[in-house]
Amino acid sequence: MEWLRSDVPKSAVEQDLRNSMSSLLTVCALSRFGAARRIGRLAEDGIDPGPTSDEMTMLEGFATPHELLDGVISNTSGEPIRLTIREFLKRWGVTRRTAASVARIEADLAAKGVTTRPSFTEGWFDHVIELLPVGEEPESTSPVPAQGLRSDVEDAPDLPAITLRVGLLESANKGVVRVRAEDGISIAHTKMLSGKFSQLAVVDENDILLGAVSWESIGKAAMRKTALRTVSDVIDRAAASVDHHQDLLSQVTEIYNRGFVFVCDSDKRVIGIITAADLTQQFGQLARPFVLVEEAERRLRRRADEVFSLDELRATARRPAKVSSANDLTFGAYKHLLASPAHWDRMEWPLDHALFLELLEVMRGVRNELMHFAPDPLDAETLDRVEGFIEMLRIVDPRP
Repeated sequence: MEWLRSDVPKSAVEQDLRNSMSSLLTVCALSRFGAARRIGRLAEDGIDPGPTSDEMTMLEGFATPHELLDGVISNTSGEPIRLTIREFLKRWGVTRRTAASVARIEADLAAKGVTTRPSFTEGWFDHVIELLPVGEEPESTSPVPAQGLRSDVEDAPDLPAITLRVGLLESANKGVVRVRAEDGISIAHTKMLSGKFSQLAVVDENDILLGAVSWESIGKAAMRKTALRTVSDVIDRAAASVDHHQDLLSQVTEIYNRGFVFVCDSDKRVIGIITAADLTQQFGQLARPFVLVEEAERRLRRRADEVFSLDELRATARRPAKVSSANDLTFGAYKHLLASPAHWDRMEWPLDHALFLELLEVMRGVRNELMHFAPDPLDAETLDRVEGFIEMLRIVDPRP
């Protein structure tokens, strides 16, 4: 391999091209949005000119699932259709991989005889997947992998159920600042100080992890010897690493105890890092919607118990005998209860009746998705609507 240049920063590459570079396949072609032309420009002058208007319209004919899957079947270009998981989900009008949306998409794929490689159910939103007719695998003269080894491509129906995997975190896919063992210690100092990093990955010429250098490892090394010349003098070879397919929850203790773990792909190359701060942020994103929905239910229950009799509450439930208070009602039951203008007037909230019912339906949908424990966080627009609903309830009923 000959490197044409190694001084092009990641920030010089437009986001759509960086998305294509995020493929988990060992070998993949970059063909979307004029990738070959643009990489040529990067090699020449370090500038990504971006896609042309013709290149940008490549996927515009695939606005619906039907059009996309038909396009896969009729594709004769010799190159598979590639798009990010985020773009793929948009064709079905969804933003999260809930149990219901995954089941619907997999059913549509099976009906058309199409598969995704790697599976759309795993990995970060901006990973690139390929769409191919089932059974149309690239020809290879390589021997069949030994039993028990993971191949680079898998059909979606053969994958295990969705779980919260390491590769679902953005930080696990964004790359990591690295140094070589033979680099001078001043290089590590400069990268850590300028980037405000607490640790760097130490890798060999193939980007295989050798260990880590951190302020802690530098301090410990200084206690042992005074002449610290290269990174090899301060390396912590016990630095932990995990595969991006591993279950995230099983790594929580390790991340909190060590402060970080490096993430590696199937070829053992470092592709990201997860710190305790990343873990806190991720679980905060997942937990916040649960807390907001619980507050909405609590505020609705309190007011409903004050306004309506037990018989009126039971009249809205599918199983009236099991309703002993408003605590036993669902969002659907509240919508049925407040659909009556007379009931709504008794709430004495100065809000538009029809718009409130629409927002209540949004909250019902969000709660149902959360109860399926989808691994993807709520999109920003939906989270804004949930927070807006809570703020509205706090204003009309300011009690804590």
